[in-house]
Amino acid sequence: MSVFGNASRSAFLVAALGIMLASRGAMAQGAKSVQFGCDAPKGHICHFMLSFGSGTGAKIFTVGGGMRTVVANVVPNIDSYMVAIDRDPPSNPEQCGLQFPCKRVFVNAGYNN
Repeated sequence: MSVFGNASRSAFLVAALGIMLASRGAMAQGAKSVQFGCDAPKGHICHFMLSFGSGTGAKIFTVGGGMRTVVANVVPNIDSYMVAIDRDPPSNPEQCGLQFPCKRVFVNAGYNN
């Protein structure tokens, strides 16, 4: 009986793993490498906070004034970002642009600044 139980458990785990990988693959199909840049003059730094629409967290990175970088595994029109010059974006996105000088938008497939 324990052999049958272990076989059933193994089959369940394999099926669950397959479903998880299939759904992850579907999400990855929309993921792209997207360009981010800092249009501020040289000597300034753009601070980005990229929030993943899948609810898997955020990525924080900086780009120097006049520079560009590419970020992989971003889903345009689902993921969003905030950017502020020479300081971190606020921890509360509702403050962005109102009480705090920054920009909050959805990621597009082209150039994000």
